[in-house]
Amino acid sequence: MLAARVQNDLVGFLHMFPDTQQRAGRINHLTIRPDHRRKGIGGRLLQAALLWAREHNLRSVGVEVTTKNHPAIGFYMGAGFTFSGFYERTYGDQEIIFQLARSSMH
Repeated sequence: MLAARVQNDLVGFLHMFPDTQQRAGRINHLTIRPDHRRKGIGGRLLQAALLWAREHNLRSVGVEVTTKNHPAIGFYMGAGFTFSGFYERTYGDQEIIFQLARSSMH
């Protein structure tokens, strides 16, 4: 778990868990408080997570996003993630889930 603070206020966090057998990290949550979005905080948390993955010999990092979450898809693709699959495990409103991944080595 990585946390972002401004002064003493928690403004965001990233939760990633490792799969050591697959040598991959999986981002479970990346959340930034709305009044602190678009200030680079999410990008810094993501870079810290990629560095942690590299330091722990994880080859890749992946994340799942719903197809309707355009800001998240753009954020991750802008950070070098690429489409790695999808599945129709749906949430309450029948959304398809995109899987995005990138190497942690660069």
